[in-house]
Amino acid sequence: MPCCALAVPISVRNRKYGVLVLETFQWSSNFLAERPAVFCKTIADLIALVIDRASLAVQADAIREARQAEQMRSEVLAMRSHELRLPLTAIQGYTIPPSCWTK
Repeated sequence: MPCCALAVPISVRNRKYGVLVLETFQWSSNFLAERPAVFCKTIADLIALVIDRASLAVQADAIREARQAEQMRSEVLAMRSHELRLPLTAIQGYTIPPSCWTK
């Protein structure tokens, strides 16, 4: 059973990810001193930054994929529009009476 425990929150920019808990099975007055607490807080902050960066990378990938899909949809729509206009122009050319060809 642990004798001493030190708990430090893992959070960054008001986002809470969890708690880093360090336990010892031997009593030590140094374990609860300021230096180990500062060290644990530094480790917890680094862990929080890694988790936050991974979360932001996932969000960035999702935004990038959405933009790429929108660009592809736009290109397909432009191509289809051009493909529809070409036959319509040809049909329109055949429907004009020959008397209108010369002026």
